[in-house]
Amino acid sequence: EVLVADSHQTVESATDLARVIRAITDQPVRYLVHTHFHGDHVNGSSAFGPAVEVIGHDYTRERLAAKAPGGPGPEIRIPTITLTETWSLHRPGVTVRVLFAGRAPTAGDVVVQVVEDGVLMTGDACVNGPYTYWGDAYPLEWPAALDRMAALRPKRVVPGHGPVADGDLIPRFKGYVEGVLAAVKPHAEAGKGFDEIRAGVTRPEDLRLWTGRKPGEAPAPTDDQLKSASAALREAKGLPPRVGDPAPDFTLPSSAGGKFHLTEEVSKGPVVLTTYLLD
Repeated sequence: EVLVADSHQTVESATDLARVIRAITDQPVRYLVHTHFHGDHVNGSSAFGPAVEVIGHDYTRERLAAKAPGGPGPEIRIPTITLTETWSLHRPGVTVRVLFAGRAPTAGDVVVQVVEDGVLMTGDACVNGPYTYWGDAYPLEWPAALDRMAALRPKRVVPGHGPVADGDLIPRFKGYVEGVLAAVKPHAEAGKGFDEIRAGVTRPEDLRLWTGRKPGEAPAPTDDQLKSASAALREAKGLPPRVGDPAPDFTLPSSAGGKFHLTEEVSKGPVVLTTYLLD
């Protein structure tokens, strides 16, 4: 049987993935792991039929279930098996573990470890290239999550974006995350606005450590990375948020039943929150 980690951004690309799997093995796909809820990792999931169990963190199920059914975009499979810490699959000679390493690009990132082969599939918790989206991230917690991944001592890392690498990829990517935080910190703690921060940290020498790059070749961080880092650093310092900071993610019961995710609703347009004081 086959376990797949992530299903690409489109049904078409996931269908191509299924075709490649069939060329390698005649074993059926039994499990699909959502490493996190971002569309470029889950939008192709409907290419895998209802007989395939979908595995993900409780938070990932919650976020995907909050998306309006029948809305624009592809149908997305919601996890049928969820975890808060660990889920394991044991077969003769093969152990697969799905692990929550900690909050990183989202609050529900999981990694997939093939224990005997020393392989770790990380989703966007670790990437091998110049970009990953930080709009839902927890940048101050991300380095600790990477430490927990490194403690698994993988021989091969399959990142959420970019080429497969050896285990050294994880500390190198940690260097980038910490480099963004270090570059943003003095500006954020001084209360500077986003435009000032962007102007102050876009020089490549501010980020000498970048995954797979030589010193001096580091790219400038993207706007969502700067906003996420500055908002987290200001919050840790007890400073008020600034215009342009990412919306905090919190959940409220909705009038229609179910749950209301602020970040999900803000992405659709303006949001009006009404509160009631009850005696």
